[in-house]
Amino acid sequence: MSVKHELAGWIETEVIAEHILGELEDLGVQPTLENAKTVWLDVLENELCRAIRSSVKTRFDVLKREDAQLVKCRYCDTEFPKRGDGLQKCPGCGAELIC
Repeated sequence: MSVKHELAGWIETEVIAEHILGELEDLGVQPTLENAKTVWLDVLENELCRAIRSSVKTRFDVLKREDAQLVKCRYCDTEFPKRGDGLQKCPGCGAELIC
């Protein structure tokens, strides 16, 4: 079994669903399937990638490793690890940069 499949099985989707529905209720929004999907898709598109990147950087000290080559965004000055050659998206402002 691949790490991806093991992780997918380990992630508790019911906990995520409960949290989304609870937040909808707490804020007075109808906890419908459609509203919950809207929230989850927004999190996936706008928040999750940044949160995961931030956690990896914090937990594994990515920016402090000597072997990490950093790229600095010319638009917002965010520094982030270079991943290969070609286009890379800035985690700070979303600009596409050629690395």
